[in-house]
Amino acid sequence: LGRSDRRRRSGRLPPLGRCRGWLMVAGNPKRRRFALALDAALAAVCLWICVEYRTVKRRKVRLAPEQESFFRTHDAYSRSRISDTEWLIQHADEVLQRMESDDYATDARKGNDRVRFQRFPSICDQTDLIPINIPGKWCPKQIKESARDIIDEMFENHHVYVISLERRSIKRHEAMRELKKHNLSGYIFNAVDGNGITSRRMLRMKGICPFPGYVGHTLHNISLTTGEIGCFCSHYSLWLHMHKNEIPCAIILEDDFHILDSKKFLRQNDTFRERLRSLLRSTRSLNVYNQSEAEQRNRTLPFDLLYLSRYPVSSDFRYFPDIGLSIPGFSYWTIGYVLTLAGARKLLNAKGLENMLGLDDWISLLAVEPIDSRSCAPKTQRYRSHLHKNLYRLACVPPLLMPREGAFWLSDTVFKRGAGRFEHELPEND
Repeated sequence: LGRSDRRRRSGRLPPLGRCRGWLMVAGNPKRRRFALALDAALAAVCLWICVEYRTVKRRKVRLAPEQESFFRTHDAYSRSRISDTEWLIQHADEVLQRMESDDYATDARKGNDRVRFQRFPSICDQTDLIPINIPGKWCPKQIKESARDIIDEMFENHHVYVISLERRSIKRHEAMRELKKHNLSGYIFNAVDGNGITSRRMLRMKGICPFPGYVGHTLHNISLTTGEIGCFCSHYSLWLHMHKNEIPCAIILEDDFHILDSKKFLRQNDTFRERLRSLLRSTRSLNVYNQSEAEQRNRTLPFDLLYLSRYPVSSDFRYFPDIGLSIPGFSYWTIGYVLTLAGARKLLNAKGLENMLGLDDWISLLAVEPIDSRSCAPKTQRYRSHLHKNLYRLACVPPLLMPREGAFWLSDTVFKRGAGRFEHELPEND
């Protein structure tokens, strides 16, 4: 007690310690009992703080459903290594060999890219649609089936289209192996090659007019490239093909897709075909857009476009964890999606050729939801004011496929390789 009293008088005790020391040195027993009770209370508070700290530390952060779907999709992207610099360093020799092989193929097919662009938007069934895993010869026909059979008809009638450049033979063969691996039959679609665009006059002849002052993602902040124009035209040709042949539903893929068959992404015994069929059937039980009964009767599936893979930029609007679907926010990529006939006609009626943007930007901006992505695309609202926003979109969570490793470094649209050019740098005439 004497030592505590000296510390108290010297001022070295904290305020609480000084109070306790004064209570203990005082002769009143009641004050001493009060000091002991104070000690017990402080010990209990400290113990409670430690327990709560450990509990909070171990407890997972509870996210809103829309945020959870965003992070689950983004987590799949972070594991995909499509733009990983380490991957590029490790596979530098392989990348160089592929580029040399593609350059050789480009020289061998010189002039085909220009002919292909001049044929746009028409499709030649003999040269532009190469059948994969299809027994016998199949010709497009009008299909008038009930809504419950449309999903099976999509697989049975081989409505799977893989967009692939003729000069990228290695990527084309990889896509063909991927289809065979997962027992999918469909077509390799001979893509419109942006390298065949050599002047602005060629664009005007096809009715193509890039949106004035368009700039893409803030990370690169560039105008349209000829590769992006070719990509847009390729997808546009398939939408027109669906409209002319009244194809009720189709899967559209790009040639650098990779189907995720890991247990981390799919249920243990599910194949890609089974998982996608289950998702499409489950959408019929959802009236996610509060459509009227008349609208539901007129629609074969309750959406226009279903993302099989995407790069999310903003949080989703709604998440259905029991089914594995969400109403996505602003999203990039068109690596793979399911498109209905109603969706194809909406995309055609939106007149994308007259006000062309990057394809993934354009599809997100057509959504019925109030898209806002000023953090990555500051001119979003300016673009949306010129568009008719009526596209019903859904997305798989987690995604069913992703781009291949290193796809970013081997892309023809992000200006990392090839002889692509910016649209504003094209000469007026050839």
